[in-house]
Amino acid sequence: MHKNTDDRRAKRSRRLLKEGLLTLMQEKKFKDISARDITESADLNRGTFYLHYPDTQALLDSIEDDIMAEAQQLVDLHLKDLGDGNSLEPVLLPILDYIEEKHKTIQLLLRNSNASSFLDKLHDLIYKNSLGYAKARFGIRDEAKLNYFLSYASFGIMGMVMEWAGQGMTLPKEKLIAYADDLVDRSAQAIF
Repeated sequence: MHKNTDDRRAKRSRRLLKEGLLTLMQEKKFKDISARDITESADLNRGTFYLHYPDTQALLDSIEDDIMAEAQQLVDLHLKDLGDGNSLEPVLLPILDYIEEKHKTIQLLLRNSNASSFLDKLHDLIYKNSLGYAKARFGIRDEAKLNYFLSYASFGIMGMVMEWAGQGMTLPKEKLIAYADDLVDRSAQAIF
């Protein structure tokens, strides 16, 4: 019974530390935020911080990893819906919904991109989940061409989504998905 109480307390402490860091990142750059700043913001002592994280970078990485894990769960849930279809909508729409939901956190991570590896993690997520789909949809056998194509397409889609988010997400999601589909299709036609 004592362990459950400790687990709940540890989860609560980690949540408060993450919220404290994100609150501070609204006011100043990540590099200017100390563990003391975070614990004061979260109303916890510094010992609690170091019990869970060795430094502020590890805390930032943990926030990014949480977002990537949730995004991966969405992809896993919807990837099978792609089938042989010509649209990324079955996967991209739930991801765009998630980005809307986590917009403030994602904007903070992007704004502090020199401290964050968020873009690299996002690229890896798109890339690794696209391998099988691209091979099947476009019949790609040449691994080198596949790698170039997926790098180009994943960075292109990331750029489109970042532009969409930066423009206040006013463009309808269906239109953004149509642009992404067009990017992928035209790129594949040019290469393969």
